Amino acid sequence: MNLRSAVLIVLGVSVAGWVVRGETVLRHDCFAVAKAVPGSTLLFQISSSRKAKYVYMDAPRAIVLGVDSGALLEQAFELGATADLSVSVKQAGIHGLCLELGQNTATLAVPRHPWALVARKQAPLHICGRVDPLYFRPPVAGKSFRIFVHAPVAGEAALVRITDPEGEVVVFRENDFDKAVGLEFAVAEGTAGRDWRLEILAPEKGGWALDDVTIWLGQRLQPLLAVQAAHLSAFAGVGARAPEKIRTRVPIGEGIIRLGRGDRKTVAFELDGRPDDPAIALRMLATDVDYRNESPVFVNGHRFFLPVTGDGLTGEVTLRLPPDVLREGHNLLEFRQDPSGGSGACSVARIELLFGTAIHAE
Repeated sequence: MNLRSAVLIVLGVSVAGWVVRGETVLRHDCFAVAKAVPGSTLLFQISSSRKAKYVYMDAPRAIVLGVDSGALLEQAFELGATADLSVSVKQAGIHGLCLELGQNTATLAVPRHPWALVARKQAPLHICGRVDPLYFRPPVAGKSFRIFVHAPVAGEAALVRITDPEGEVVVFRENDFDKAVGLEFAVAEGTAGRDWRLEILAPEKGGWALDDVTIWLGQRLQPLLAVQAAHLSAFAGVGARAPEKIRTRVPIGEGIIRLGRGDRKTVAFELDGRPDDPAIALRMLATDVDYRNESPVFVNGHRFFLPVTGDGLTGEVTLRLPPDVLREGHNLLEFRQDPSGGSGACSVARIELLFGTAIHAE
């Protein structure tokens, strides 16, 4: 559901044989990729926990994705438990993991295979209070790149340090990051394609604390962050994702749908026949979705959740729909806004149904 296909990237080289347990604490929807070869067993180890002293009842859920974005394994597990998700690899290439943690947290380990966390604008990395040094490789020298950092909760902040392969600190910035900030740095000759380090540290200023931080890599940077720098070699030669293959686009409704606390708004639409395309999705622009349960979407009574866009931010979101959700004739789309005190307002626009054979859900 929601952003799953955003984790899958077309890559070339196969590597296996590493063992690493990360201590990066993840929150909300997070994504990882791992490179695997046929005949191997791909194992994701997930240790979930409640968020600090608070009690959020969101049950963690994980989906392992094959190289074609199809779900190989889907599992909900008890909060506070450790879950081992393993699949026998049939097809060489990049496999994905979609973690749906809601307001709670988890750590992730991938034994025996190279892996990395996804950090792209449409599928950012959400960390919470503790994070390993993370590695990335700028593709070319003589250019400037940006890494974006956002800590939207008041009183929460971060100290960000970016270090080049020669040990020179090129970014050292403490900020509350209440609004997303693009931290720009230049790549000197001889440092492209090598291991750069990103550190998210506790701020030194009194009254600030490191907690929820969202990170994504800017354009022209491979949107992957690895706990072990050597793992990045498995993802060398990244190209674009495979192109979408969309047969039909069906616009739904007009204008902007604005939702306040507790609102419910519906849009009706008609279909000439029951769709039989292998890929069906609902795509729209969403604004100011701050947490997973804030804005559920119902398609003929079937519930989905809009992915988190971030406070005040707008993003294109895509929800993959099972074929039996839609029907010939009258269909109903309903948007709801969480009535609890923690919910503000959000909006959606440019809604359309997509039918085809390959659709990126991001």
